[in-house]
Amino acid sequence: MNIGYTLPNAIENIKAGKKIHTLREDLKERIKVGMVLDHCTAVRTKNFKKHHKTTCKRIDHVFIEPRFKRVWINGTLLTEFEFQLFFHNDGFDSSEDFWNWFKEVKVYRLIQWTDFTYTV
Repeated sequence: MNIGYTLPNAIENIKAGKKIHTLREDLKERIKVGMVLDHCTAVRTKNFKKHHKTTCKRIDHVFIEPRFKRVWINGTLLTEFEFQLFFHNDGFDSSEDFWNWFKEVKVYRLIQWTDFTYTV
């Protein structure tokens, strides 16, 4: 499954182990645990490139509420400490960068390729 990135440094952060998951709308739930994930740039263009392969190990449900700067994973509200860890693990340098990227109330799927988990 191709996973496209436009966020600067996303591929480098994945390769370095800094970005350990990605948030996707995935309304049709096409991504499944066990699938090979091809991390790509320039999807649907002539500059398309596959950079790195991982395997999906876990999928969680995330609700983001930007107005109040709150994030829930599987129905559990993240503490400030957990949120700091969350945005760093998603490849953002600051919470400001995260909230500038995620500006709408939405439900996402947290696609993970490591054994790290936020909730039990």
